[in-house]
Amino acid sequence: MFQWIFDTVDSGLFRNLLVASGVGVAVASVLTARSIARKKQSADLLFASRNDVILQNGARKLEYFVDANDRNVACLASPENIESEEAVCIRYFLNHFEAVSIGIQAGIYDEEMLKKTWYSAVVTSWERAKPLVNKLRERFSPTVLQEYEWLHGRWKKSPLSERG
Repeated sequence: MFQWIFDTVDSGLFRNLLVASGVGVAVASVLTARSIARKKQSADLLFASRNDVILQNGARKLEYFVDANDRNVACLASPENIESEEAVCIRYFLNHFEAVSIGIQAGIYDEEMLKKTWYSAVVTSWERAKPLVNKLRERFSPTVLQEYEWLHGRWKKSPLSERG
């Protein structure tokens, strides 16, 4: 009986099984570490954005332009307004979500975590800023804020579920 155990332990099959299980454990460890790193990066981003005064001002200024009947956010792309405080703050705000989208696509940020926090902000602000983005694309490049647009479309297609 013991001979069978020794033969099994000494066989190539057993060694291969041990190596395969070791590789499996290593892969699982790497994937877990990456997931934790994405979550930490996302938490750091969320906490940093809470204290970002320019980001907060950009959100307020975008809302201000959209909520008023006598103002058009697209006018902030014109040569005379492009460097105004409003235009700079709003572009900073929009570029923030452009960078977030790129970070999600690159696997740096945890999309689920950010979506739970910023879903409404991403979807609403994109829709509010679309006239401005269209003008910026006409003036500068058709790729302006295209990654933010990608994120908006992705999240809009798959809205947050209501908690019951």
